[in-house]
Amino acid sequence: MAYRERTKKLVNTSPLTAGSRLGRRAVHLGISVLDIARYTGATRRTVYNWFFGGFVIPAYRERVNDLYDVLRKAKTPEEALRAADKKFIRQS
Repeated sequence: MAYRERTKKLVNTSPLTAGSRLGRRAVHLGISVLDIARYTGATRRTVYNWFFGGFVIPAYRERVNDLYDVLRKAKTPEEALRAADKKFIRQS
């Protein structure tokens, strides 16, 4: 998924938080907000809030950090999605 330039700029200039770190990696790989929401169990609106520096409440923190680790290790979007599916979808 291609992000709009405005969204990319906002994500890259937002305060560094667990959510914005996840957002930067998702934007870099082109992983959609919908996919991030699906893996974390949050709404798309919440994910956008995280991407722009919003606070990740404790109920989501572990999944956000785990998903960031999955995306960080991936070299391609396909690899990232396969690894995230394996960790979050099949595990549930």
